[in-house]
Amino acid sequence: MRKRKNIIIYGAAAILAVAVIAFVLIWNYYSAVTTETVYNHRAQTAIETKIFVLRDETLLKSPDRGILVPLLKNGEKLAKNDVYGIVCGSTDEAEVYMQKKALEAELKRYVNLGNTVNTNTLDISRNTKETDSTFLQILDAVSNRSFGSLKESLNTLEDKIIERQLAIEPDSINFEERTAPLNEKLAQLSASASHTDSLTSNFSGYFVNYTDGFENTLSYDGIKQLKVQDVEKLLSNEVEQIKTPGGSKLIRNHIWYVLTVLDSKTAAKLEQGGKYILSVGKKDNFRLPAMLTSLGEVEDGKRLAVFECNEMNSDFAGLRIEDAKIILDEFNCYRIRTSALRTLDENQGVYVLRSNVSVFRRVFVIETRGNYVLVKTREDFLKAEGKDGAFLNLYDEVIVKARRVKNKGMVQI
Repeated sequence: MRKRKNIIIYGAAAILAVAVIAFVLIWNYYSAVTTETVYNHRAQTAIETKIFVLRDETLLKSPDRGILVPLLKNGEKLAKNDVYGIVCGSTDEAEVYMQKKALEAELKRYVNLGNTVNTNTLDISRNTKETDSTFLQILDAVSNRSFGSLKESLNTLEDKIIERQLAIEPDSINFEERTAPLNEKLAQLSASASHTDSLTSNFSGYFVNYTDGFENTLSYDGIKQLKVQDVEKLLSNEVEQIKTPGGSKLIRNHIWYVLTVLDSKTAAKLEQGGKYILSVGKKDNFRLPAMLTSLGEVEDGKRLAVFECNEMNSDFAGLRIEDAKIILDEFNCYRIRTSALRTLDENQGVYVLRSNVSVFRRVFVIETRGNYVLVKTREDFLKAEGKDGAFLNLYDEVIVKARRVKNKGMVQI
């Protein structure tokens, strides 16, 4: 009886040992893995800094009393002797005036659309191109968080779609039904409107309907005489803002400057006369084309960099002291985790998953950034090698974590 019991115990132990050995063998053969998909990555090499924007600014006349209603958008061109604002006696009168302007603009839209039907000369091909172009402008504006002209672009897109509809079905929209209530409302507002005064500019330039207190803190004409400490005081808020009496200003010169202070080692990365993109805002709100027009002498280990700009819109018109990046280089690449890097036959690469098989793919590391490495795209790798090969490709599943992995080895998925 005892002998039979021992046989059972030994048998169970043997079965257990076989099971453990089998488990270990299977565990080593099939390795559970974690993967990440390869996508295109737009990388940049940039200098992070803080900037001060210097413009040729003149304060515009403000009314002694009453409410000023601006007639131009921020960053919009203003000619000499043109009207830039209307002075109303009260807030209610200003609101009536703005409602009238909005109704007049809406009526003008319907008149233009109605003319499309009357002339019957719509070029469908041209309309399609303009519609697509406007739609892409809207996408760019949203992507760049540039919302200044977004409403106008949306109205333009709507008009292009309506024009196409009218070309196909001329009677699909009754313009008289749409304009009748607008004309009635406009007549009511005109009857209740009071006298207004106009304000004109003695100069031409770009209109801005606010001031920030930094107007003329630095001399625009004295840009060549500026020193590091002049700009540093402004960037560190050591200079009090000037209290401006008016609420509007004019940017008189289409050329304006972006100033920043860099340590001499960082400044050496820049080339005077070079063209750069300044990415403005902590979230890369705006991309500003600029040329490095001056790189000052070393002062206490620092240099003053002066960038020249000549583009203007509602977003650029409001810039003053901002976080920014000077983009030195931009390139397409793949971004993979450093933990995925392996070496096989003296070639650096990664293992990618093909069904349940791990396959080695070569990579060319551009640089390391934290826990990731930037590597060349397959297209760039092919150009460098001059021939096809087992290179990492877009949408490959890169093995970033595995207990054990080898080339053409089976893995658990």
